[in-house]
Order: sequence, then C-alpha cells, then structure tokens
Amino acid sequence: MLDVIERIEIALRTALSNHLALSYNPWWYTNDKLFKSSWCTTSRNGRKNPKEAFFSELNAICKKRKHNETIKRYYDQYSSPKYPPSWIALEFLSFGKCTSLFRYLRSHHDKNAISNVFGVHHKIFESTLEPLRYTRNLCAHHSRLWDRWFVYKPRNLKELKQAHCLPGTLKEQLVLLSLFLNKISPQSSWKEHMYDLFGRYENFVAFEHMGFNQNWSTDPFWNA
Repeated sequence: MLDVIERIEIALRTALSNHLALSYNPWWYTNDKLFKSSWCTTSRNGRKNPKEAFFSELNAICKKRKHNETIKRYYDQYSSPKYPPSWIALEFLSFGKCTSLFRYLRSHHDKNAISNVFGVHHKIFESTLEPLRYTRNLCAHHSRLWDRWFVYKPRNLKELKQAHCLPGTLKEQLVLLSLFLNKISPQSSWKEHMYDLFGRYENFVAFEHMGFNQNWSTDPFWNA
C-alpha cells in the first residue's frame, strides 16, 4: 500500500509546485490571495487556523535546516525571501500539510490543473485526500488493514460503483489507488504484486472483510 501511496504523494507535491510556481511565483504559498478566507480564519475553539498550522510546521523545518542539506544550502546562499521556494519547501512538509494547501486553494482553475494529473475533477480529487491521508498514516504506523473499516470515504466515483465497492472497505481503497496509479505510473506492476500477496495468504484471510468475495481472484478489479 505504501508503495502506491508514496507515488501519489510525490505526484501531488510535484503538481502543486509545478503548476502554482509557474502560474504565480516560487513563493506562491505565502500569498493569502490564492487561498480561501478560511485559510486565515481562527477556529472557535482557539486552535491554529490552517495557515498558522502550515507555517508552524514550515518554521520548525527551516529552523532545523542543518539536518536538511537542501534547505541549509538555500539559507547559506540567500538571506531573503524568508522561506525557500515551493519545490524545496514541499519536499519536507508532511502529506497532511500538502493536502491542506490543495483544499484551501481559492481558484477552481488551479485545483483542476492539479487534479487533472490524476485524471479526475477537482471536487472528486479533494474528496479522496482525507481517505488517502488516513490510509497513509495507518500504513506508516504499521496498522492492520485487511479487516479494517475505513472511517474516511471518497465521493461516489463511478469507478467505485462499477467495481461494486462496499464503502469503507479495503477494496474501495485499492480501487481508488489503482485509479490514480493508472494515470501517474501506468507501467507499475503494483496490482500484480497485490494479487500475488492475496494468493500467498488466501487460506488464512477472510476476504469478505476486505470487501471481496471469497473467490477474490475472479474479481474484475484485477483486470480493470
């Protein structure tokens, strides 16, 4: 799972930086006009607003620049602007902060240009970000996935309906990941590796807990 999630994560970071840096400037993320008003709005419970949370993380990264050679090199050469260009900053920011940048963008044109990389409308792509972030964190903490009910679910994509996915199941996650991977890395053999993994443990796993039938190998997903 991490193999494909990492590819999607890198593709998002790259699409964000490439489109917005070329459309505006390398420090686009410091321009409040590019974001919705809620980007700077403090919540009622006193928690940091999205902008404050973003720059809190970025400041911490820049403060520890001696541990990051790329950021250190930037500050060795330049005294301003205060922050490095987006293609450096986004390399070190958490996936959650990168998805936050996308969600709070004001322009639908910008969102569509970025989500087109993944072959879906920006509203569809936005609905998948929290499910992807949630699944990524589960994987990063080595949590079990096969029998998990996924709390965060994407919008009703036609591809999920065509695959007869039960919302909240691992199968829904697999179809979603495969949909994006077909766009950003069409030569990947990830699905074949997953098929082999299923086959290796088919006598030990209840596939209905994943959203598959017990005769999982005949599911159209593998050939889609």
